[in-house]
Amino acid sequence: MLRSLRLWWLLLLLPLSVLLVGMGPEKRAHTAAPPGFRASSPSSGDKLISTEERPYMAHFVDGSQIRLTLLTESLSVQTSYGKLTVPLKDISRIEFGLRVPEATQKRIRNAIAALADDAFEKRDTAVKELLELGVMSYQPLLQAAESKDLEVLKRVKELLGQLEAKHPAEHLRRRQHDLVHTPLFIIAGRVEGDTLPVTTKYFGKGRVEPNDLWTLQSSGVGSEKVIVLDAAKYAKVAVAWMETDIEVVRGTTLSIRATGKIDMYPLAGYIGQYPATPEGPGWAGGDMVAGFKPGQILGRIGKDGKEFVIGAKFEETASADGKLYLRIMQSPWSNDSSGEYRVTVGRR
Repeated sequence: MLRSLRLWWLLLLLPLSVLLVGMGPEKRAHTAAPPGFRASSPSSGDKLISTEERPYMAHFVDGSQIRLTLLTESLSVQTSYGKLTVPLKDISRIEFGLRVPEATQKRIRNAIAALADDAFEKRDTAVKELLELGVMSYQPLLQAAESKDLEVLKRVKELLGQLEAKHPAEHLRRRQHDLVHTPLFIIAGRVEGDTLPVTTKYFGKGRVEPNDLWTLQSSGVGSEKVIVLDAAKYAKVAVAWMETDIEVVRGTTLSIRATGKIDMYPLAGYIGQYPATPEGPGWAGGDMVAGFKPGQILGRIGKDGKEFVIGAKFEETASADGKLYLRIMQSPWSNDSSGEYRVTVGRR
């Protein structure tokens, strides 16, 4: 009897276990895919192959972020001087401009023209349409603000005020072209393609629309770079920052190690008496300078980023995007220093 009851319970549980397997991690993750990400089915015909995969952090216009890999070997960028084919391995950052379809541009031009119509219904419809189109109508309305028709000018200013109250300033003034950053120069143009083929760890292969993207920032995962930080240049009283070519992405773990020794009072009769390491002074009673120890390695992310202590070892998750800047806290005696540190920077 007991054996029969066990068999009966197993038969009841079997369909439930099959259902749970069907809701495995891939399907659950797919339902939570970020806005702007469109999954590609195996039968879609997309040939998503890359021999030069490079991870990027994608920042979407709605504020969401996801780490992804572009599945292409190069990108075509249309510029005023012709088309450029840029290898993906040379692209560190892409800042995407606003894409306004030609049909939408025509709608905006017609709606702005209708603001001068004698019929109230047409003017009212035009106002509603321009507000509905949001950020795409902002720049054309700025140009229309030069109108000499006082009634049109009044309506345009009201529309601009409503758009400015509803949308962030950086969205309204979003440039009309893309900026593609490479080691040699920045390319201003338009990345071709209505969508970009990508793959992600949790959502698999898919496509993203450039208009949904704010930036793609190379995360440089797995790479390390050694930098020589010269005390004569970057431990000066007149603060001087070393701008590295290392792009940091918010959410990436920044791992830094530093070694070496510098002389903070290399004057005749005192050479070697006041050494320092990346952690700070190597002599007793080293005075603090503006809240930092002399000889310490300091860093910041971006030109206006907040200073932080790196020292001999630093490992934290980046909370901002931008280039990594380095400097050495200057001597407490207002003199130049000598020597150098070797700084190894990694990202993951």
